[in-house]
Amino acid sequence: MAALPRIVSPFDATTIVSRLDTASRRGRMAGFEKGSGGTLFGVETFGAFYDGMLSARGESDGAGTALRLSHRLKPKMPLIFTVIMIATVWPGVWLTDSFLANFEFARNWIPTWWWYLPLSIVSAVWALWEAQRRNEKVIAVSIAEMAQKIATEIDGRIEN
Repeated sequence: MAALPRIVSPFDATTIVSRLDTASRRGRMAGFEKGSGGTLFGVETFGAFYDGMLSARGESDGAGTALRLSHRLKPKMPLIFTVIMIATVWPGVWLTDSFLANFEFARNWIPTWWWYLPLSIVSAVWALWEAQRRNEKVIAVSIAEMAQKIATEIDGRIEN
């Protein structure tokens, strides 16, 4: 993922959080949360498969405040997706084996799990990798849109 932009605003940190909270209450700032412990605030970013959280830390910048953005994925959905991919492999072996038992040519063939497990594990790893790759592209767009919304709400400018 590319470097995240820096947003410079003429307002102090308290005013920035107050303006963004107002925008959130009016429906213009999705998933806004006031921060704690050095983080001013967080807003949701939306991906193709998994969502994330864009957080901002404030630094004094002359007469105003510079926001340093950081991003992280919410861990629940990638974990659920991975568990489902793993949990569905063995039932697939059983289902495929019972299907193949209906055909004469497959009854005394090699055991189903010998060929089914390598195929399903490789495709599961590929699916996880592809989901992550697509998600990063969509989240990059979401981050850019959210940074622009934040800059608009706090009369700031975006610096890269």
